[in-house]
Amino acid sequence: MSIEAALRIVERMPEALLLVTREGLVLGANRRVARLGLNPAELVGRDLAGFGPDPDTTADYLRRCARASEPVPGTLTLAPPAGELRPYRCDGSLLQPADGDDPAVLLLRLTAKDVADERFLALNEKLAELNREIARRRQVEEELRDQREWLRVTLVSIGDALIATDVLARVVFMNTVAEELTGWRQAEAHGRPLEQVFRIFNEESRAQVENPVTRVLREGKAVGLTNHTLLIARDGVERPIDDTAAPIRGDGGVVQGVVLVFHDVGDRRALERSLHERAEKLAENDRRKDEFLAMLAHELRNPLSSIGNAAGLLRLAGDDPKLNEWAQGVIERQVKHLARLIEDLIDVSRITRGKIVLRKRRLDARHAIQSAVESIRPHVDEKKQELTVACDPEELWIEADPTRLEQVVINLLTNACRYTEAGGRIELTAGLAGGRFSLSIKDSGIGIPPDQISRMFELFAQGDRSIARSEGGLGIGLTVVKHIAELHGGTATAYSEGPGRGSEFTVSLPVAAATSSDDADSHARGRSRPPSRILVVDDNVDTARGLHHLFALLGDEVRTVHDGSSAIAEAVAFRPSHILLDIGLPAMDGFEVATRLRAEGLESVIIAVSGYGRPEDRLRGREAGFDHHLVKPVDHDQLIALIGHSGE
Repeated sequence: MSIEAALRIVERMPEALLLVTREGLVLGANRRVARLGLNPAELVGRDLAGFGPDPDTTADYLRRCARASEPVPGTLTLAPPAGELRPYRCDGSLLQPADGDDPAVLLLRLTAKDVADERFLALNEKLAELNREIARRRQVEEELRDQREWLRVTLVSIGDALIATDVLARVVFMNTVAEELTGWRQAEAHGRPLEQVFRIFNEESRAQVENPVTRVLREGKAVGLTNHTLLIARDGVERPIDDTAAPIRGDGGVVQGVVLVFHDVGDRRALERSLHERAEKLAENDRRKDEFLAMLAHELRNPLSSIGNAAGLLRLAGDDPKLNEWAQGVIERQVKHLARLIEDLIDVSRITRGKIVLRKRRLDARHAIQSAVESIRPHVDEKKQELTVACDPEELWIEADPTRLEQVVINLLTNACRYTEAGGRIELTAGLAGGRFSLSIKDSGIGIPPDQISRMFELFAQGDRSIARSEGGLGIGLTVVKHIAELHGGTATAYSEGPGRGSEFTVSLPVAAATSSDDADSHARGRSRPPSRILVVDDNVDTARGLHHLFALLGDEVRTVHDGSSAIAEAVAFRPSHILLDIGLPAMDGFEVATRLRAEGLESVIIAVSGYGRPEDRLRGREAGFDHHLVKPVDHDQLIALIGHSGE
């Protein structure tokens, strides 16, 4: 076939095509290359390598195309004169081998990488062009025989699957992509009914659907993309596809066959499912976040309201000892409740960032249990609930962080108290079983629906969030329990027989063998101690005065300042045994104050009393010279015990 005939065919193709010699001389370019930002007139007659930054790469690619029997995929970087370089995906095929003085001719199909998704539009346009070409077959029979090979090379180069049938819907042609997707080879499928080769079902109902070729032959018009179609390959592999079909018309517009184009959309469907699942998860997280914020406001308002009422009563009670004692007890309990709430919120942040650090030691778990029970007892008594504790009489030695273990027990007891009706029962049992320490807290409360048990340890999850539930909680305590248990190498599980039938939470931890001279865990520290010289440094006047009055009542000599410069001057003059130092001070923060005090040679015990309690804050405090680090609101008993023993 002459180059002129080849150029006429290339011009009618719907894809961007170039005819080039093996040496890179551009013989022709159809008008489709203009869609890629290239000018056909500028390309013809020029060396293709001259349009890119790397002539050697272009020449090497053309040599490989000339030697190959199948299309060779590759990438060409081209640009018009004075234009911007752009990368193109290229499929090159040998169209005509060298013959004497005539050079080898290659057919190159170009696709811009950033517009690869437009191939369906190009395919539809190409189908229309193919219809017109088929109508000319009987008029140009001699030319058609030569063109057939050209057409075969073009169709093989298409990135989508293509099957052509005759008017009886029998397969007459398949490209390599169609062979891969259907599992049928061209030689095996030729002449077979399309239904045998192209078996499709509805992706959702699994019912067999009408073949698009059958519709085209019946209606005589193109059939658009079909959704939710599943192709069953010869080997049984299922692939979701999109497909379209169009008639092939002969003389007088008579339909002589059908062209079917389809492609695998499995990756797209997987992405759609992933995006849908992600959207649902985001919506669920957003809903749970809103519920959490509403419950957080509720949880903060309750203790603040109680504290406000107690403070108001103190102003009016005068010297009434019973009212004063009651109001003070309310304030202490609610402050501890707020402190636990804040600690849980901080722990959630630490959990999500993997920042929880354990300070484990060998201890008798009974002490942590006793301390937790004492802490929760006022809440249990307030609701007139029955709390029974049954621990093995022998020592329960485990390797654990005592503070975190007590936190686990408090969270579980708080949860049981919150979700158990007034007058209900709570049972705590602890002991050794199967070489492990087991702690179980069972209640007679509202219970858990079976479908929610698996979610009880998820962040912000609760069994009931209705407005009527005044004891809603934040839904973070159980998350903290599970995470702490797992950090200790243990587990946390939940069980319930259903709504209204109570629930049981169990924590299992590894045990540690006791020794004859074990440093038994002891929370009972004596409060009797000699007077101390204490310097309180805090810019919050109420906090500073509160600590001043506390230690003054205990017989200590106390001085108070409210900024860093005054703290340094007073410490040098006063020489205190203990300094209670806030970190968030104006002008000069507590870290700098501690550093300067140590530089002065001051040997006082410096205790951080601050709202900053992150691990990095504690590390920075140790580097600055702090001896201890307490987080506000401070447990007064802990602070008193710390000052009484810190010098020992």
